Amino acid sequence: MTTTMHPASMTTEQRDQARRTQFTGTINVDYYEVTACHGRTQVTLRPIAAHRQATGSMVGDCTPVPGKFTGEPMRCKVDGSSNTVRLSSFQRASKIEPLAVVDGLRVWPVDHWTAYG
Repeated sequence: MTTTMHPASMTTEQRDQARRTQFTGTINVDYYEVTACHGRTQVTLRPIAAHRQATGSMVGDCTPVPGKFTGEPMRCKVDGSSNTVRLSSFQRASKIEPLAVVDGLRVWPVDHWTAYG
């Protein structure tokens, strides 16, 4: 599930999660956490880990692991017309929302990845 991403509504307390899905014969899913907002048009993202579970040969499911950073912060521009964050000239990430909160823990939607060569 993806939802709109408005930088004015993002706060570091919310720790918004974003997902990038790349389709190039394989499906690569990467997750990012919004760690800061800069005005209405920029955010700072950090890559975060994912729980990955193989469900077959070269396919599987994954969900984000908020707070488990795997890379350095990067400042990115928010594209208000498509409600995405621009990671590079050819990559965008969209905001994801938890499906539910159970006993204080967020339950994330499952994404599917493939690793075909």
